[in-house]
Amino acid sequence: MPKEERKLKSETDISYGVVPLHKASDGWRVLVVHQISYRGDNFWILPKGHAEGNESPVEAARRELKEETGVTDVTIPEDTQFTIEYSFTHEDKRISKTVVYFVGLCASMKTVLTQPQEIKELRWCTIEEAKRLVSHQNTRNILEQVAQVIVG
Repeated sequence: MPKEERKLKSETDISYGVVPLHKASDGWRVLVVHQISYRGDNFWILPKGHAEGNESPVEAARRELKEETGVTDVTIPEDTQFTIEYSFTHEDKRISKTVVYFVGLCASMKTVLTQPQEIKELRWCTIEEAKRLVSHQNTRNILEQVAQVIVG
C-alpha cells in the first residue's frame, strides 16, 4: 500500500541582510559568518535576519549586522540591493524564503562575536575566498553580483 502523502502548509518569509565590505590596502574584503543552525549544522553565510516592529528593510539589515558581528560603522546605500529566493521544509511547513541583501561599506574590520550560541566565527576574506567558503550557491551568486557591481 503506498504511503499517504502529507500536504505541507505553505508560508512565505522575508529577511534582510548585509554584504559587509571593507576596502583594505590590497583590495576588497567581505565579512562572512559561521552560523550554528537550529539543527546544530554549521553554515558560512552573510549576516541577515527578520525585521522587527516597524523597521524598514535597511534598518533591519543594519540591526542584524550589529547583532551578529558587532559592526556599527557602516554606510548602506539603499539603491544597491540584491535578492535571492529559495524554498525549504521546516517543521512540516514549506517555506518560500526571500532575502534582500544591501551592500554595507564598513569603515574598519573591527568585529565583536556577540552571539556565541548562534555564531561560531566571523571572518574577513577576499570575495573569491568568501565564494569558496560560503555554504550555499545562492550566496555565491550574491557575492559574484556584488563583485561585478562594486569591485568592477
